[in-house]
Amino acid sequence: VISFITPDTFLTGNDTQNLRNFFVANVDIKNLILYSEKDKIFKSVTQAVAVSVMIKGHKFSNFYVEFNGETKLVSAEDVKKDVKLRFRWFNQAINKIKETSTKVIDFFDGNKGDVNLGIKKEFFRELPEKFSLPLIRGVQIAPYTYVGSEQWCLKVALSKDLTAKERIVFQEIANAGLQRRIKATILKDVILGDSCNYIIPKSNHLSIYAALAIVNSMVVNYYFKFYNQTNHVPIGEFKQIPFPEIPQITQHKLCEIVHAILLLRSRDVCADISSYEKKINLIVYHLYNLTYDEVLIIDPETPITREEYENYE
Repeated sequence: VISFITPDTFLTGNDTQNLRNFFVANVDIKNLILYSEKDKIFKSVTQAVAVSVMIKGHKFSNFYVEFNGETKLVSAEDVKKDVKLRFRWFNQAINKIKETSTKVIDFFDGNKGDVNLGIKKEFFRELPEKFSLPLIRGVQIAPYTYVGSEQWCLKVALSKDLTAKERIVFQEIANAGLQRRIKATILKDVILGDSCNYIIPKSNHLSIYAALAIVNSMVVNYYFKFYNQTNHVPIGEFKQIPFPEIPQITQHKLCEIVHAILLLRSRDVCADISSYEKKINLIVYHLYNLTYDEVLIIDPETPITREEYENYE
């Protein structure tokens, strides 16, 4: 019998799939107890952890998971179908979002930022130089805007130059306790530090401005927060978020709203955009075919009334 206290990243990480396969083939998990970063199990460590109890050499069988004071029996057959051990209780809104057959990865290419902030410091400058561009870190990104750069980076630091393209850029580090984990804007002619992530539409048929509205929506933020309890927004995990196909007429609507927001935020980074975000969320909820009761699960304090929602065309 073995019991470990470890970071919980082995449960869902892409780079730990072989480990999960090993568990399914070689051990009997008796139970897992999960603690989020907000639980602060260790005073000096900010990390979501899992306590696992396993028995070697037994047949992989059903097991119990404890989370937030609740206990759930997990089916071994379900785990074998999807070896990512995503343990969350039943949620009708999440289940409806998951019915969307397409994901971010179907529409976008994406990666972490252009340069490693730790090992590329020799290329950073305090003042602009020839063949340099503003260096953007994740902390500078906010919804539909960013705070200006205090450093520049020489382009020679780039292994691949995508700076001429418009990219949807969002923070790679976002505290698990934040109400809003996904914060994105569109940037061009900048160099991104690896505390940022970015995505670029694969097709000209998808407007990057309409896509930005989806990325910043309540639905995407809620779905990501539901499964992720770390302080990071891993690009691989982000690519697996359900992402709907957007009819052209709907893209036009979203583009108009986003252009208005970007103009407002270009004048004042703290400008109130709540009325615009309400319009975006109304559209996005319908793109995911959510009922109004499912909307209330995502946002119990939504400013959208039932009448507005059900009469939307």
